Parts: sequence; structure tokens; C-alpha cells
Amino acid sequence: MARPTKRTVDYFPFYVKDGKTLFILEGRYGCAGSGFFTNVLRFLCSTPDHHFCIADDADRMFFFSRTHCDEQDGLAMLEIMAKTGKIYGPLWVSGRVIVSPDLLASITDAYDKRSNAIITMKEILSLYPQKTVTGPGNAQASEFPAPEIGCDGVSGPGNTQIKLNKTKQNKRNIY
Repeated sequence: MARPTKRTVDYFPFYVKDGKTLFILEGRYGCAGSGFFTNVLRFLCSTPDHHFCIADDADRMFFFSRTHCDEQDGLAMLEIMAKTGKIYGPLWVSGRVIVSPDLLASITDAYDKRSNAIITMKEILSLYPQKTVTGPGNAQASEFPAPEIGCDGVSGPGNTQIKLNKTKQNKRNIY
């Protein structure tokens, strides 16, 4: 009997240099901000496919219990994380989905020797059709542009990476 494929990771890189998101959260919320930031990333690492939707009340209560934060402050911190790009803003605004493209990029090496590949943003976007979710802390109008996802799942307007499929043709000289 084969082992089931693992869709979680046991670690994530935590860089020493502060990014703008962590700097803002620590400035506004002190140690609670950095603790929430770290707990969100830990939660996403231990969640299958590294994304989680908190549109449902039970899922939202579970998430805030696991991150050790009250809902009001947690939603405010998630809004900051969406505005600074630490979590993907369009999915957060439209469906209350927490996913971090930066986290996905930083843990890809954990999937190198696995038979299953890490989930892409394109796959995550296909799981959550764009819709407006009502609930606490949800802005009705999105201030984020529509996601630009390429065929390789890499997003961003400044992305210079291109995935090309090259085919070789056999050239035979027929005499």
C-alpha cells in the first residue's frame, strides 16, 4: 500500500530582513502583528495546497483560533497583508481566500523530490470563481486589478518570464 501524497510542508523560510508587510504589522500591532503574520504562514504551510477560505463562519472561527487572534484585529491585519501583496488581494476581496504567492514561491523546493507538484496560483484561482462575499470586514468594491495569470501560473504585470514550448523538426535531405 502506497503512502498518500503529501500536500503540506513542514517548514517555510523566514527571512531576517523585514519586508514592508511585517514592518507595518509590527508598527501597528506590536508583537501581536508579527505573531499573527508568522501564524498565518504556519497555518498555510500546514493546510493542504496552502490556501484557505474563511468565508464560512465555522472556517473563520477555526482560522482565528489557530492563529491566536481575535476576528476584528485579524481581519484588519489580513486587509493590510492584502494591500501590501503578502496575500493575494483579488482572491481575498472576492472570496475571503487566504493564499500567499510569495509563500508558494518560497516552498517550491520542498516539492522537488515529490511525485506531486506544488499547486499554482492558476489552479487556486480556478477553485474560487470571482464572486462578492458579504461578511465582517469585506469591502464590496475591489481596489485590486484583475489578476494577470500566464499559462505557466506565474502572475504579475512586471513578470519577464516566458514559458515557451519548442519543437524540433527532423530535417532529412531526400536525394
